[in-house]
Amino acid sequence: MPRRRVIDYRQFPFLIKREELSDLLRGAPLEQLVEQEDSPIRLKVLHNLDKIVTEGIPAEPSLPLEHEVAAYYALAMLAKSLAERRLYTKIAVAYSKQAGGLLEGLDDETLVGIGQKLGLDVELNNQPQKIPLHLKKGTVVYRALSFSMGLKSYLAVVSARLSQDKKYHISSNVVSKGRVYLDKETYTRVLEEAIYQHVLKTFEALEPLRVDQKLLEEARKIAQVKGAASSDIASEQGVQVVKEDAFPPCVKRAIERLRQGENVSHAERFLIATFLLNIGLEVDQVVELFSYAPDFNEKITRYQVEHLAGLRGGRKKYMPYSCDKLKALGVCPILDRCDGRNPLSVYYKKLKKGGTDTLERPRDLVREEVGNVDGEGDHEGGEDEVADISTHGESYTTG
Repeated sequence: MPRRRVIDYRQFPFLIKREELSDLLRGAPLEQLVEQEDSPIRLKVLHNLDKIVTEGIPAEPSLPLEHEVAAYYALAMLAKSLAERRLYTKIAVAYSKQAGGLLEGLDDETLVGIGQKLGLDVELNNQPQKIPLHLKKGTVVYRALSFSMGLKSYLAVVSARLSQDKKYHISSNVVSKGRVYLDKETYTRVLEEAIYQHVLKTFEALEPLRVDQKLLEEARKIAQVKGAASSDIASEQGVQVVKEDAFPPCVKRAIERLRQGENVSHAERFLIATFLLNIGLEVDQVVELFSYAPDFNEKITRYQVEHLAGLRGGRKKYMPYSCDKLKALGVCPILDRCDGRNPLSVYYKKLKKGGTDTLERPRDLVREEVGNVDGEGDHEGGEDEVADISTHGESYTTG
C-alpha cells in the first residue's frame, strides 16, 4: 500500500490554528454556527464527544474541512465551558490516539512536516545511520535512524508521560551534536505524544464557548456516561457511590496523574487497581480508568486487573501495599502519616469521620477479617508476585 503524501486536515484538525479557522469560516462567529439544534457542526461536536467518552477516539471526518475544524475547536471550547480537567485529558488522548493510527500510513516527509507544524525541531536524514539488529537468512537487518530532533525539542516532548519508559531515555538513543536520532517507529510515537501535548495546550489558549444552556447540559450528560465530568466514581456493589474526596493522598495523586495522561509508575498502577477493586469497583470500571494511560492496551490491562481481582491465576485477590511500603516506593506524597497503616483503612476511617459510616463495605472487600485491613495481610500484592498492569502491549514482572 503506497504511503500517502497529502495531509487530510479533516483528520488532523488541530494542525489548523484558531486564527486560520476564522478565514475558513469567512469571519462567521463559531458560537453562531452551533446555535441551531440541527446545525451540522453542533451535531458533530456532540457526536465527537460521545465517541470520545465511549470509545476513546473522535468520530471519522464526514463534513467539509472548515466544518470539521470548527467542530474540533467548538468541542475544545465547550469542554472549557464545562471546566472539567479530566475531560480535557480525555479529548487530548483521543485525538492523539486516532492520529497515532493515521501516522503509520504517512511517508517520512509528511511526518516531518506534521512535526514542524507542531513546532518540533525535526529533520529527515537523507543518509540515515543504521543500527544492526539481527541476521535473517544470512542478511543483516538494520534499524534506520531516519529522523533527528534537536535535544531540547525532544526532551520537551518525552520528559512527561514517556519519561518512565527507558526506550525514550537519552541513554537509550543515539545523540550527536545536539540532536537525537530516531527510527520511524520511535519518532511516530514521539509525534503522537507531541499531538497530545498540543491539544492540551489548545484548552489553555481558548476561551469558553458562549452557547445556550441546553447544549451545555447535553454535553455534560454525555461526558458523565464514563465519568469524564463527575466528582465521584459509581460502584455497582454494596456502596452506592465511592467518595473520591475520602481517598488517601497516595490514591488521589496517582489517579489524578493517570487522568492527566501521565505515565504513572508500576507501583502507582498496582495501588490504583487493588484499592479500587477492594472498595467495590468492577473490573470494567478500573479498566476504563486506565484508558487515560498514554499507551493503553485494553486486552493486557483487563487481563492484569482480573488477575488482581482474583479472577485469574491462583484466584487470590490482592490488597494494596501497606503505607510503609508505599513510602519506601516513593508513592506516598506526604511527609506525615495518615490515620491508618493501609490505604483501605485510611479510606474507611475518613468515610466514618465524614458522617457516612452507615455505608456498608462491599462484601468481597478482602478475605481477611476487618481488623486485618490495617496490617500487611496475607493477600498484599507485590510486583514480584504479579505481572505489571502494562499499557504498552506486553506484560512482564518486575523485581
